[in-house]
Amino acid sequence: MIFTIQIIGYIAIIIVSVNLFPQIYTIIKTQNADSISYLTYLLNACSSILLIIYALYLELWPILLGNTMILFTSICILFLKYKYTRNYSHDEMLV
Repeated sequence: MIFTIQIIGYIAIIIVSVNLFPQIYTIIKTQNADSISYLTYLLNACSSILLIIYALYLELWPILLGNTMILFTSICILFLKYKYTRNYSHDEMLV
C-alpha cells in the first residue's frame, strides 16, 4: 500500500513539474507575454521557495524535486514576460 502511494506521489510530481512547459513554449513561439500575470508567477515562485525549504527540512525528496522544477519554470516565465511584454507607449512613439 505504501509503495502504491509513493508511485502516486511521484506521478503527481512529474505532472506538476511539466505543467508550465506548454506556457513557456507558447510564449517563445508567439513572442508575446502580454496576457501573463507577473503576480501569479511571482507568488508561484515564492511558494515554491517556501516548499523547498520545508521539503529540505523534512527530507521530502519528491516535494523538493517538484518544487525545484516549478521554481525553475516560474522564473523562466517571469523572464520571458519581461523579455516579450510590449511597451505600448514606446510602440506608439514609433508609429
